[in-house]
Amino acid sequence: MLSSTRRQHDSQIDHLLSGIAAHEPGGIYPVRLMYFIPLLLGFLTPQTDPTDASSLLENDQIARWNGGALEAARYERFLGRTFRGKKLGQEALAHLLQVELVRREANSRELTAPNKEIEARMAKASDAAERMGTSLETLIRNKGLTLAGFQDLLRDSVLHEMLVQADLDLPKGTIPSPQQLHSWTEERTNSLLEISSTAPLGMAIEHESWAVTEAEVGAIIRASLPDGRNQEYLEQLVLQLHLPIWGAEKGLILTDDVLEEEIEWRQSQVAGNPVLGGATYETLLASQGSSLESVRAGAELRVAGWLRILSRQVWDANRFENLSAEERADLNAKFGESRSVSWFLLRAVTEKSGPLDRSFEEASTELLNYASSATNAKEFGKIAGLYSEDEASRVAQGKIGWLHRIEPGIDPAILEAAFSSEPNALIGPIRTVEGQALAWVNAIQPAPDKEVFRNTVRRSLHQEMRQEILTEIGLKTIYSQ
Repeated sequence: MLSSTRRQHDSQIDHLLSGIAAHEPGGIYPVRLMYFIPLLLGFLTPQTDPTDASSLLENDQIARWNGGALEAARYERFLGRTFRGKKLGQEALAHLLQVELVRREANSRELTAPNKEIEARMAKASDAAERMGTSLETLIRNKGLTLAGFQDLLRDSVLHEMLVQADLDLPKGTIPSPQQLHSWTEERTNSLLEISSTAPLGMAIEHESWAVTEAEVGAIIRASLPDGRNQEYLEQLVLQLHLPIWGAEKGLILTDDVLEEEIEWRQSQVAGNPVLGGATYETLLASQGSSLESVRAGAELRVAGWLRILSRQVWDANRFENLSAEERADLNAKFGESRSVSWFLLRAVTEKSGPLDRSFEEASTELLNYASSATNAKEFGKIAGLYSEDEASRVAQGKIGWLHRIEPGIDPAILEAAFSSEPNALIGPIRTVEGQALAWVNAIQPAPDKEVFRNTVRRSLHQEMRQEILTEIGLKTIYSQ
């Protein structure tokens, strides 16, 4: 994570460069406006210096492990394909189309950006950088750009303004507003974005004279992601490459039934999450620009399938049979009996610092006033939906979901109360870290049978196993900490 000083510095860089580029020193246009410098410099994150990465990396490699290596071009193709049809992928494609659109329009009208204007904006940016105690070259390099590349984008930005000024018949010298610039490009590129879904493999769009590859889109996405997210996606790609080789060496086969088990597990996780408001796995995928069919065809599902196979080998029947009493109790607490729980939280503080603060005693008294109306689960849900101060569960009428005796992210006091109570009865007030709460147990689900229990334990270990595999193969990337 960036320190607060580093974050503040990066914010100043974005403010400086995007303001100067758009000829508006006082403000930064939202990234969603998607045009030129304000877009690109808001889109980019400071790039890791390859000299700080592992000495094992060579040439254009961005990742290396025992038995393989990845170059930037392959990773960018992977990102372009992964985000195809999704919001970030569409935004990156829109940026590339808009840049090309302005260059084509300017060329057809024989427009050129005045060098004097480019030089003026460069000089203003340079002066502002010096006042920050650095140089424009350093700021631009930290954003993964070259000075020449920055000048090209400045030129595009000026051409963009000239085109919109002419088409909207704005008075000479008037700089179009961000919304005017956005509307002009959106009108001309929306139809292209709509047909991008029909592009052939390897292409983000291929229509008449318009052609953008998935790798080009991936390069923009890679620049937009912070180092931590790039590390995660690199790890996913490495696992996609490594696990089939591992399976072949072990004589293992990834069958369709294993993949269907993984899909069924995901469907159950979504269905059992009250915060998702009754959404299904399929509708959730659709909201992300994906589908069940694309998941089935994708390599990501196969990684999960290989991890299922590996977990069965590591956690075989003998391992379960030979658990110590302490290990068995811990697993039962995490994966045994579960309860559907709702709650109603009022925040409180030990020492008041303002008139709106509640003491724990005041919160308890207030909850007891509400409790008189909570005569059944439906009424409890209504009250929690209106007055609970835990926003995530409030929108689900207080429902937290199915909980086990040990549940990450849930206050132990709530778990203790829920598992010490009969169902369909009001519980509390319960003192928690955040304040005082009421709880309601909606239903009890007995511990699963032996096979389901073992598969649930195995599935919970996937993230841990991913990291063990990556450590074992000695993965090094330019984003490694």
